Amino acid sequence: VLRSVGYRGVPLPGLPFDAATGTVPHTGGRVLREGAVSPGEYVAGWIKRGPTGVIGTNRPCAKETVASLLADAGELLRATGPGETDPLEVLRRLGEDPVEWAGWHGIEEAEAALGRGLSRSTVKIPDWEGLLEAAHGQGQGHGHAR
Repeated sequence: VLRSVGYRGVPLPGLPFDAATGTVPHTGGRVLREGAVSPGEYVAGWIKRGPTGVIGTNRPCAKETVASLLADAGELLRATGPGETDPLEVLRRLGEDPVEWAGWHGIEEAEAALGRGLSRSTVKIPDWEGLLEAAHGQGQGHGHAR
C-alpha cells in the first residue's frame, strides 16, 4: 500500500515503469513485465492510468483491476506454496478486521443514502469510523457527510 501525492507517478525499485506516461505498464490492471503479465501484481489509480480523472474515476478503474484479480484468483491460489495461508486470516491474526465484499456494499449503500438526502448520487464518507460503521451495517443515517 502506497500513499499517492502529486501529479506524476515515479518509479519504485523493482517495479516496471513507463517514464513517458508516468505509469506502470499493465493490461486491465495486471502489471506487465517485458510485455508479459506478472502474476500477482496489480495496479489501480494514477499509477495505472496517469494523472487523469476525478475521485469518481477511481471506482471504475479499481473495479477493472479487482475484476482482473478475481479472474486470476484460482491461479493465484494454486501458485501459493506450502505453509502459506489466506491473507484475510493473516490480517486477522495481526489484529486487523478487514472489510470484506458485503461490507464494501454496505459502504456503497450508506454513501448512496447520504447522497439521496442531499439530492446527489452519492456522498463519500470521509472518516474511518464512518466507513467501518457503514461496512458493519451501522452507518446509514449517521450524518457522516462533511
